[in-house]
Amino acid sequence: MLLLALSLLLVGCKDRLPAFAVDADGNGYTNEETGVHYVALDFPYEAVGRGEAVGVYDHPKLDYSHVFYAIPDEDPTLFLTDDSMTVWYAGEVAIDAAEWELSAVIVCREDVVSVELFALTVGEEDAAIDEVQALWFSGEEAELPEGSAAVSRTVKLATDAYPGIYYSFYFYWYESGEGYFFAPVSGRCVAVPDNLTEQFLPGEEAEK
Repeated sequence: MLLLALSLLLVGCKDRLPAFAVDADGNGYTNEETGVHYVALDFPYEAVGRGEAVGVYDHPKLDYSHVFYAIPDEDPTLFLTDDSMTVWYAGEVAIDAAEWELSAVIVCREDVVSVELFALTVGEEDAAIDEVQALWFSGEEAELPEGSAAVSRTVKLATDAYPGIYYSFYFYWYESGEGYFFAPVSGRCVAVPDNLTEQFLPGEEAEK
């Protein structure tokens, strides 16, 4: 009986969420109560976390619902997320991580959840942070070597301007000693110089 009551409570809560309508092209959603329209930011942008549910799109024919959540420390009239941690944005000014003043470069191992291994922080590794940002957004394109990387890590760029959002890509290290930054969706790849590669590998070889 308790489980049934909890299930009914959850259904009731969902039913009371503001309804969202999907665009005809499927690329955006509008909160029907407020009229605020959201579109998804590109894949490298991801929400740091998920807050309370603020709206839902229920497919009229299929058994499918798309629930939207607030992003902690962000204005929900500008930013929302969903179960995939996609960032949905309602602002008019483009979000461009290439212009961010970074507060940290966070390096994670991806398991069932993302596990932070270490971070390059402002005040201690300013030069390395600047180099990571410049290399990724302005560095010369490269190609990944054949075969699998010995070490794979997620790199997350953080800024105090948007504390609830990361910009992410991958760091791959190969047994040859070469390091690369890579984004699977866009295919962008840049070679990482030795001095920076060394900073991305403190004690990690044992955790491959």
